[in-house]
Amino acid sequence: SGYSQVGSTQTATDGETVSVSPNLDEGSQYNWYAEAESQGVTKTSSTWSFTTNYNPDIQSTVADPGDESHSIFFSSELYDGDGRNDIDSCTLTVSDSDGDSETFDITPEPGGTANKANCNQNVSYSDNSGWSHTETLDFELEVQDQNGLSEIGTVTETFPNHRPEIADLDFSSYADIRAFNVT
Repeated sequence: SGYSQVGSTQTATDGETVSVSPNLDEGSQYNWYAEAESQGVTKTSSTWSFTTNYNPDIQSTVADPGDESHSIFFSSELYDGDGRNDIDSCTLTVSDSDGDSETFDITPEPGGTANKANCNQNVSYSDNSGWSHTETLDFELEVQDQNGLSEIGTVTETFPNHRPEIADLDFSSYADIRAFNVT
């Protein structure tokens, strides 16, 4: 009557436990019951229900090199049907082609709605002594919820190489030798 079998019939001896691991849809409610048969008599348990957890979803990931310094602002928008408070952690691993890497543990911040959160991190070339100011980096974000479900997203970006700026130009003391210092 509206139910479908999710596991195979299993024989158990007195006191033995049997289990099934059905493939269930995320964020769905299920009802279940068990039937036991012994010597031609069948007993059916009460009916119980549960709702499966949603997997966290990385909806967007951006690594923006900006224009201020040799840094990249990493931002991601996350969704979890169980609510943003279900998103437990964001771990950002940033690495170059030589294997130089840094890991950042990011606290998820509230997003625009109850089911959204954001994980943001500014990454500078000075965060790792193996990186140069024009390094291309791989950003890997792992998001995990309170039930241990996770999602991984990646993006690649290069540190911007900005034009040098002249902080001070003083040539008055060198005018007679046609040379000057730029600092």
